[in-house]
Parts: sequence; C-alpha cells; structure tokens
Amino acid sequence: MPTYAVYTGVGKENATLRNLKAAARRCKEIVSAALTPWPGYVRVEVKAGDNAEVKNAVFSMPKNTRMVIELVPGVVKILGNGNETVPLE
Repeated sequence: MPTYAVYTGVGKENATLRNLKAAARRCKEIVSAALTPWPGYVRVEVKAGDNAEVKNAVFSMPKNTRMVIELVPGVVKILGNGNETVPLE
C-alpha cells in the first residue's frame, strides 16, 4: 500500500491524526494514519482503489480519496510533485 506524507503544521499533528482516523472510518481507501519522525507531518496509508492508475511504477492516489484527505481539518497539503501526489514508499 502506498504511504503518503501529509503536511499539517507544527504542533497540529495529533489533532490532524485524530481527524484522519475519523475520516478513515468513513472512507474505505484510507487504511491508517500515524505520526512521522518529522515535525508537522503525518503518514497516511492508502489502499489503491479501482480508479488508481499506474504511472512509472507508482500508484497514483485515487482522486476521491485525495479529496477526502484534503478536506480533513488540519491538513494543509499532501506532499507531491506539483499536482501529483508522490508516495513515500
């Protein structure tokens, strides 16, 4: 499963983590969320859905899942390369 880094802002990691876990109960593609060793970031594991595309051997995050994550309170940005999200693993 691809893992993405989500920027939350320094000091807001725990609140955003709780909000992401609540979103994971509603959205089946979000598997889990956990703190990262970097301040201001949270790791999010996403299950590749039916609408995921393979681009250069990297799974692109499903657009509906990306929208759910970006609408979670506390999430500033999903890290990536321009408009594309880039998984950590």
